[in-house]
Amino acid sequence: MTLDPEGRITTFNPAAENLLGLPAGEVLGRPFGQAFILQEDWDALSDLVLEAVFEARATRSATVDLTVSGERRTLLVNTTFLPRDAEAPGLVVVMSDMTDARRRLHAERLFGQYVDARVVERLLALEDGAESLRERREMTIMFTDLVGYTRIAERLDAGALVDFLNVYFEAVTRPVQQNGGLVDKFIGDSVMSLWGGPFDAAADPACRACRAA
Repeated sequence: MTLDPEGRITTFNPAAENLLGLPAGEVLGRPFGQAFILQEDWDALSDLVLEAVFEARATRSATVDLTVSGERRTLLVNTTFLPRDAEAPGLVVVMSDMTDARRRLHAERLFGQYVDARVVERLLALEDGAESLRERREMTIMFTDLVGYTRIAERLDAGALVDFLNVYFEAVTRPVQQNGGLVDKFIGDSVMSLWGGPFDAAADPACRACRAA
């Protein structure tokens, strides 16, 4: 999208129409503020553009959230102001749709520190409708636990027990990960690990599980 030095919209290409959900015929030739002022939840975008025009801000980049046809979108907006003595004075606004990237980053931040990255990818694929939730797969599952864990726990105070379990879980999960397995959950002193299924497409899941064991 481009604007002249007075803030009138001079270019509004098909990409801008798609991103903002507005036909070019409704905005071309109109002052930006007049064309966009009635759009709800677009204050951040309007402030960015109007500030660039009327304060002659050379360049600026920001991420803005807005609602388009009832759908939340995240746009990366870059503005470049060209002064009146330039060959083509006015403002150039370049917008990129970051909605999917923002959603993916949010999911990775939310789940990534707790579950395997493959689980996050699967959740995103299910949300996108790319995969079905109902599937039947052949899988290999391994349960490991400590012999005599109850007796060990009775001899340690809470802090020492937590430290002990952290060392144990790290030692047990390392060969699972090295052999392409997925640590599904911890159940007391037990570790449940998976091979095959929707998170692991590599060959010989049972053999890799045996190597980990």
